[in-house]
Amino acid sequence: MKREDIEKVAKDYSIGKTYFRRNVLKEVDADDYVLRKGNCSEDFIAGAEWQARQMAWVNVNDKMPEDGIDVDERTIFAHTKNVIVLYKNGCVGKGKRIYIDNKKGWQWSCLKGEDITHWMYYPN
Repeated sequence: MKREDIEKVAKDYSIGKTYFRRNVLKEVDADDYVLRKGNCSEDFIAGAEWQARQMAWVNVNDKMPEDGIDVDERTIFAHTKNVIVLYKNGCVGKGKRIYIDNKKGWQWSCLKGEDITHWMYYPN
């Protein structure tokens, strides 16, 4: 989602939230309305940006889960943590990268690994 899309949704959310509090709950007076609406919008945007950082898809052409795991000619088997994978048909699944000796190298543990376009770590 683009920044301007988030800002539009935040504006709509903050108008609805402050309208409800001012006109229904009678919590917000006219003097506080603009300030409350602005604060609500800023908080919404901060939350959306935080969420985007938590759930960031990584393109397989940019980075792989095994980046940073050292293997050498003596390594027989290694693996990454489980990750969430996105297939080119839009399906989402679970997988990990495994290393089986230096002949096969790193490969996906799930079916149709060649169709995986993106991956992400499980959120904390």
